[in-house]
Amino acid sequence: MKTLLLAAAFGMVSTAALAATYTYDYSASFTSKLYDAPDRDSLTDTIQAMGTITGQIIFDDTVLRVDSPRIIRYAAPIVTIDGIDMSLFERLPSSLLVRNNTGNADTVTTSHLGYGSGTVNGGKDTLNITFSDFTQTVLSDASLPTRFNLGDWNSSYSYLSLNSFVYTYGAPGSSFSERDRVTFQFDSLTPVTPVPLPAGIWLLSAGLAGLGMVRRRKRG
Repeated sequence: MKTLLLAAAFGMVSTAALAATYTYDYSASFTSKLYDAPDRDSLTDTIQAMGTITGQIIFDDTVLRVDSPRIIRYAAPIVTIDGIDMSLFERLPSSLLVRNNTGNADTVTTSHLGYGSGTVNGGKDTLNITFSDFTQTVLSDASLPTRFNLGDWNSSYSYLSLNSFVYTYGAPGSSFSERDRVTFQFDSLTPVTPVPLPAGIWLLSAGLAGLGMVRRRKRG
């Protein structure tokens, strides 16, 4: 029993330590609109009207796939926009791609799963975040940065972009006639102070408490 409790407690802590998350509060300002669908109001229009947006980004360093030593795909970040129900987005990021010195830049950018089959003439709202450095000095490899400093990245290429479009014929992804696309440039990215104790410590505490109970019973 003693061995099982210790194994369970330390096993849980080890598992929790395998992945780390990094949380940031951000603010971003509307900078440009590449497309505009004047005949309809979209989620993109609603967020554009806010002018400046705030929210959180939670990065997760869980590795999903190593494409090459310079390209690694990580778990999707969680992105929120204050005042917006994120469930309204049909496509939120499915992963985060870190590219070290590829395409003449260091980049950290979200990616999505394909649309697959779906209703023709249906709307799709998507969100992306991108950080780019054309001096190729921010990243030394394809590891997920443990600290994002906006000053290290090219400001005009560090942004949150929103897309909203309606398909007109064929399978989703084949064509669309109405589309909104706006870009918000990051103004600030502030790390949130982490909680001092990792979640796994409570599991360890529970295991140790269980050991204490076992010992008391044996003495009794």
